[in-house]
Amino acid sequence: MSGADRHGALDTAPPVRRRGRLALAGAVFGFAGLGAWLAWLGPSWLGLHGAAARLLGWLSMPLAFALGTALPPWLDRFRSPRPGRVVWTTEGIVEWDGDHVRTALSWDTATGRVESSGGVPVLAQVRDAEGRTITVARQGATPPWLVRRAASTVDLASLCAVLVDLPAGPTIAPDARDARRPTMGRLAWALPVLAFGGAVGLAGLLPGLRPFVPPFAALTLCMLFAVPALRPVHELLAWLEEERRFERAESVRVEGGEGSEALAQRADGGWVRLDVAKAAHPDAWLATRAHGELHVVLPHAGWVASPTRRSTGAVVPVEEVETAHERAVRRRHLAALVLELAVRGAAVVWWGAASFSPLAS
Repeated sequence: MSGADRHGALDTAPPVRRRGRLALAGAVFGFAGLGAWLAWLGPSWLGLHGAAARLLGWLSMPLAFALGTALPPWLDRFRSPRPGRVVWTTEGIVEWDGDHVRTALSWDTATGRVESSGGVPVLAQVRDAEGRTITVARQGATPPWLVRRAASTVDLASLCAVLVDLPAGPTIAPDARDARRPTMGRLAWALPVLAFGGAVGLAGLLPGLRPFVPPFAALTLCMLFAVPALRPVHELLAWLEEERRFERAESVRVEGGEGSEALAQRADGGWVRLDVAKAAHPDAWLATRAHGELHVVLPHAGWVASPTRRSTGAVVPVEEVETAHERAVRRRHLAALVLELAVRGAAVVWWGAASFSPLAS
């Protein structure tokens, strides 16, 4: 492979139709839960009855529909507001999240894997010996575990041409970051729908079961909201676990580095030389990016900061490390997950209660 072949770049973005599908799902399912709450709570809070309550209920429907349609794509954009870019040179390959490095690895220990469909590359993944992973998909063929961030492109062939000369990598799979929110098969959606269809059909054959159809329908809607909510719950727990890993982190400023060792200044003015190799950060060249802020977890004892830059002594191994951008991304995801679970939980509670109310009356 010539040196020129090892230089290139491609722009990445979320799947083109994803946010449209999210808006459609929000219009159907979100409206069903949010609209019910608005139609019931509005008259209840205002003490309205009869025609006034019905009028307010009808007026709340367009608002609920608009909110249900707009909220899912807005949350998706809130989590990943920046475009992506993948750039490769003779040294390695870097995945950018806007102006910030998401993943960077060297070709020295890299492996590559390409999956094709009908002779056309649809998914490419490169990873190194430490587990750093960059995955890019072709627009229109993005796997479910990759759709939540800017990782789709129309120019996948240019990257595949670079990976073809690398040693073959393992089967393409999500790394720990992409696996925070697990995917859900169609069976989880199909079972409640099939159960509802069977109940309606059975009620048609046995008229005595017809009074139980409304509560069963409400229970089916409750399940349709509850089952997908397991995914953001799983993701929330993963982000909270990462938050706990950095509970005693301190902020340092990198002023220079070589290899995995970075010269950094602490908030109290002391200087330390940090070895970030143990932390296995996704950016292989993290230590060499001068003038950047890092949040690091240092050992409890066994090291002393130096008063001057020139007198730094032994290298301090870093237990955990993250950039300021990664901390901001985590906080943004946590805020989005709390809002998403609040909306999903409200719908689950509403339809769960509705499934019992006809039986209690």
